[in-house]
Amino acid sequence: MVKIFITNGCLGCRKSIKFFQDNSVDFVKKDFSKTKLTKQELLDILSLSNNGFSDILSIKSKEYKTKKKEIDDLTLNEMINLIISNPMILSRPIVIQYDDNNKPFRLLVGYNASDIEIFLRKDHRKFFKQNKVCGFEGVCGQICGKCGANGK
Repeated sequence: MVKIFITNGCLGCRKSIKFFQDNSVDFVKKDFSKTKLTKQELLDILSLSNNGFSDILSIKSKEYKTKKKEIDDLTLNEMINLIISNPMILSRPIVIQYDDNNKPFRLLVGYNASDIEIFLRKDHRKFFKQNKVCGFEGVCGQICGKCGANGK
């Protein structure tokens, strides 16, 4: 399953949704400006990020700029609560893929046409499961972060 976290009016979000629709990819869409993220959803996202919160925060957002000074001093739970109550602080879209057991498998933050194609390749997942590396060592650390190649 693929879940995409979006906001209304986000061009990258619309492009991601169009890509999924054009390629017949089943997905669940959640507009986090209308429906709050759950703590579990945020933990799923963070579990796949290489650099924690810095991978998912939109440093250009007004919300980030107004909270920047306090962010560095927040605990994990405080930061999660801050994001849940101020979701516009997040980059978007955020796409997360779950495996057959509903465990988070891959994460993509933001929209990039070539990254989204690589992210959703079925052979990428199959290759990863068999070999514990993804086959896209040049870019994988930025896409799935699971192979240990870390983009090297």
